Amino acid sequence: MKKLTLLSLVSTLACSSLTYADCMGGGCSANAMKGGAPFFALEGGFANNSFDGYNFTLSPALGTITSSEDKQNYLARISAGMIMSIEEQFAVSGELGWGYYGKTTLTPVFVSYTGPVFVPGSLNTSYELSGFDALVGMLYTQPSFSLYFKAGALLENMKIKTNANFVSFNVADRMQYTSTQTGVLPEVKVGGAYNFNENWALTLSLMYAFGSSPGVTGDFNTVTTNSSLVVKNSNPTVGGVMIGIQATI
Repeated sequence: MKKLTLLSLVSTLACSSLTYADCMGGGCSANAMKGGAPFFALEGGFANNSFDGYNFTLSPALGTITSSEDKQNYLARISAGMIMSIEEQFAVSGELGWGYYGKTTLTPVFVSYTGPVFVPGSLNTSYELSGFDALVGMLYTQPSFSLYFKAGALLENMKIKTNANFVSFNVADRMQYTSTQTGVLPEVKVGGAYNFNENWALTLSLMYAFGSSPGVTGDFNTVTTNSSLVVKNSNPTVGGVMIGIQATI
């Protein structure tokens, strides 16, 4: 009885070791434990977000106010999750992550129909994006690689900072306004992993969170003093291309 019990214990430990060895990179093989294998990932790459900026007209026929964009498009993301094998070549996976998705600075530009105009001051607004996301999806697994599709939601935080510097009667008037706006956006992620060994994998993925395109449009009539203004301040769409390293435990 004692020999049988010891043999059973050794067999169980051996099977467990083989199971984790089969959980490579983005997915697990059919021998993986039904209980799942945890993983951690660090990703970086290029992000792109959607802003309409300013589109404001001054009538009759005076000019328009548009905006120039200065974008910092780098992206960084860290995540942790679980992979669970369901068939020989398929698995399900869920992950929680936090990411930084870049910064866009908008500066108003006045385009006159009659010639250049001197503006006594400066104004710019920056939008910095970050947030937490939760994703779940399916994986197609092979010994050396895996492919996956996941869907979920991104809790996007948009930090807004406005800097104004106006010169009036030779006196500089500086103002700064900061706020944070949060929105929940549907998100999808598709990609693949190349397995170096049973624990490490190189990943390549695309992510896209469906938001809007914030901006300001309007018109001001200098004769009648009538004006119209439409402000779209919903959280913006963000997409990204990421390459990363994934460790499966």
